Formats: sequence, structure tokens, C-alpha cells
Amino acid sequence: MTREPSGIARKPSRPSRETMARVGARVRSLRFRLDRSEASFAGLIGVDADIVRMWERGEGLDREALIRIASATDTEMERLIAGLTPVEVEAMRAAARVRPPSPAAADGDPIVLRRVIANPAPAASIASGVDAAPGGPAAGERAAGAARRKTRKRR
Repeated sequence: MTREPSGIARKPSRPSRETMARVGARVRSLRFRLDRSEASFAGLIGVDADIVRMWERGEGLDREALIRIASATDTEMERLIAGLTPVEVEAMRAAARVRPPSPAAADGDPIVLRRVIANPAPAASIASGVDAAPGGPAAGERAAGAARRKTRKRR
């Protein structure tokens, strides 16, 4: 069971029946592509033919079953779970292997991000959102801005 931030316990989400039926259809499609009967496919994987029938209906397909099917048939898990083609699986894996280049300046030196701290007081437009120490420069600007707003309302 997982816990939400509020402390309420809830069950982990499970795939819908429709999703599991799609995965079962992919298992059946794989069996047909290998030109195997249920009994022959079950022998290849090392399970009973009744188990294969269950899997093809989308029942009892858990992580272990999918790993077993994928390893026995030399099929990618992404193909079984998401229906990706071998080309799409390879493209996805190639994209994961490529690291984005590190940012570099025009002269080739790497860009280093630094925190900038302003010494002067922030502008009046930002000062209203800044909590400054009483009597500090931001407090004076905030008081001056409030006085200007009051005079504008009176006019």
C-alpha cells in the first residue's frame, strides 16, 4: 500500500482489464508469429497450456510472467507491454543513451550557474513582496509607495 501526502492509505493502482486484454492479445500475437500452438508455446516458456490461455485472455499477467515470456521468446518487454515495434524500442533506447551536451559559452568554456545576490534594495515593484527587517531600505520604499497610493486615491 502506498501513502498519499495526507496520510490516507490507498491500494497501488492496477492496470485496467482493457489494458490487460491488450497485453494478452500481444502475447497471442507473439505466439502466432512464432507459429506455435498453445501447448508448444507453453512448453517453450515452461508453463502449462492453461496458463497460456489465461495470459492470452489478459489474466494472471504479472511482471514475472512477462519477464518469462520475453526472455523465452527473445522479445522486448516494451513490445509486450506497450506494443512498440522493434524499431521504436531501439529508437527509445538510443534516445536514452544520448546525454544532452553540457551548456558551453561561445568560447567553449562551460557555463557555471551562480546565485546572484543584489546589494542594493530591490526595486519598489518587487519590494512589496520582500520581507525586510523593520526600518531597512525595503521598508522605507514600501512605506513611500503606500503613501503615494493613498494620495492617488484621494484625488
